[in-house]
Amino acid sequence: MKTLFITAFLTLGAALFADTLWADIDRQGWNGSIGLVLGGVSSENQLDAYSGKKRIESLTEAPLRFDYDFLLPEIQLGYTFQNNITLFMDGSLLDGGGSGIRYTFSDKTRLSLSIPLFLGISGEVWQDPYLIQKERRTTDARLDGAIGISLDNIWGTYASIHYLYQDIAIKNDGSGESLKSRLTAAEIEQLRRSNRSHSATISLPPFSLGHGLYLVGGANYTDTDAQGEANSFTSQSVDLTLAYEKKYFEFFAHIAVGEKRYRAVNPIFAKKHESDFGTVAAGITFWHPFNWQNSSLELLIAVMFTLKSS
Repeated sequence: MKTLFITAFLTLGAALFADTLWADIDRQGWNGSIGLVLGGVSSENQLDAYSGKKRIESLTEAPLRFDYDFLLPEIQLGYTFQNNITLFMDGSLLDGGGSGIRYTFSDKTRLSLSIPLFLGISGEVWQDPYLIQKERRTTDARLDGAIGISLDNIWGTYASIHYLYQDIAIKNDGSGESLKSRLTAAEIEQLRRSNRSHSATISLPPFSLGHGLYLVGGANYTDTDAQGEANSFTSQSVDLTLAYEKKYFEFFAHIAVGEKRYRAVNPIFAKKHESDFGTVAAGITFWHPFNWQNSSLELLIAVMFTLKSS
């Protein structure tokens, strides 16, 4: 088993316009909250521009562990009209943030349509991740389009269905260009990474075990269609969360397992990539720490790992 990364988040937040933190923004008028997210990430990935080394001597070289910390604001802000329509903005630099419109039905089901706050925002990837014995350069991975549709608290049961579409463009993609001596133009084209993806996530209603204990199950399916078929894949996963509530504390433990299957042979490795992966996470929320009203303190630790890869 190989750990890919470890994440720890510590969030401190306070309500702006309501009596509870992460306020119900469907209440008429202005509602919202603001918080700070303190975290750290540790990862191992040879082809990742954030954690990989600039220079590698071979594609089989063992990656080094890379660590970084961050401190980011997180906001939730909305205005709800008398007709149960809410305009909202939420999120942080960690997830890109979002804005949208939500309608709350009489049975408390919420239908939401959201888009990123800033289209065209960029991350970084290696221009040619397969370049060896020279320093690799980074290039932008730009979010050209995205839309999310969700049904939350369906019939008042806390069940939910989410759909997300994303269009990501890799600027000046040079993936595989350094291997022109052994790859054909058609094979290099198979390595192009610009892609469009569709993702659906389902969360089932909580199942009460009594004494403040709950079980929550869910599933995800993602289909990514890349410009190069060697980077096109489907993935699916299932997850289970055990939650416990008592007075000012909420605890949870989470586990997920899934698989990722690529649709075409990668010409560099002469095989289709496949992997089975998992996630284990645990967290705690402490409401009203230090007797501060309208505030909470949250801690999350998550580990993602590969069960099998080929």
